[in-house]
Amino acid sequence: MRTIGVGLSAGDTVTEDVLREIDYVEIKTITEEEAKQYRARTRKPLFFHIQYTGDGGHYLPAVMDFEPYTAKLSAAFDAAHPVFLSVHFGLCSPRVRFDAETHVAVAEAPPFAKETILAFIEKNLRTLKRVFPRTPLLIENVEFVPEAFSKGSYRYVQEAGFFSEHVTRWHGMGLLDGAIFDVAHGLITAGNHPSYNGLGGDPVETDEGYIGRLGSATDIFRYFADYVSRMPLHLVREIHISGPTRLANGMWVDSHREVGETELRALKIVLDVLKVKGVEYLPVTLEYAKDLRKVIPQVARLRECLRTHFL
Repeated sequence: MRTIGVGLSAGDTVTEDVLREIDYVEIKTITEEEAKQYRARTRKPLFFHIQYTGDGGHYLPAVMDFEPYTAKLSAAFDAAHPVFLSVHFGLCSPRVRFDAETHVAVAEAPPFAKETILAFIEKNLRTLKRVFPRTPLLIENVEFVPEAFSKGSYRYVQEAGFFSEHVTRWHGMGLLDGAIFDVAHGLITAGNHPSYNGLGGDPVETDEGYIGRLGSATDIFRYFADYVSRMPLHLVREIHISGPTRLANGMWVDSHREVGETELRALKIVLDVLKVKGVEYLPVTLEYAKDLRKVIPQVARLRECLRTHFL
């Protein structure tokens, strides 16, 4: 497997010593200003993960139209010339608030139906392909948080079968060049979703009683391996990794904390499958921006993980 190494999903607080240690920067706030400041600071590759608008808003490709934003995206693109563009496969409510403690996106409007979600994503992929035809476009798996807490904002979009079917179809249509596999999202989904954790039942019926049973779902690596086996890993062109948190009630949430042994073991499960599938281009992006003193040690651990598996 050929890799361009380990990068960082970065805000504007990244120090020069961190920039020296990483192989690329992935920008999530897609503005001309952000793109220019990173291009001025480094000649290393830049990626665009189209998530934040820069004015407090979020890009939600499953429920909004990207067409009005193309001029803003183009200005940022022209300033940075990113290697990759990527978007999430979700969220599925047109209005969400982010819980300050858990970072969960909580729906403040009813979630859209599957057909509407698919129509929005496909339209946005067409828009991005038209505006940026020569830049590889990727889509990322998202997590599952039970309905009692998330109010449906993650409904449908985290299902491996739903993701796999349509990502594979869009790839065949030329609308996508590949996928991002987010390890933390996979762990969260594997631990929280009844299709993987052995608790069974309808994901839409994951109420407070269901959350109360999550503490009994303890075999996370078996659940994760099941989830991985249903994903289109042959299309993966980038990996995201960060440390999720398991709350006292047993629910997993996407806290973007420091990568630990659980996440590294899960990463190795993914890398083993990818190695068998012969995936050749594999950047691994660390999504961590809490204590910058901890970035370089995490980058070193990820490099060692890649070296052990593929060199």
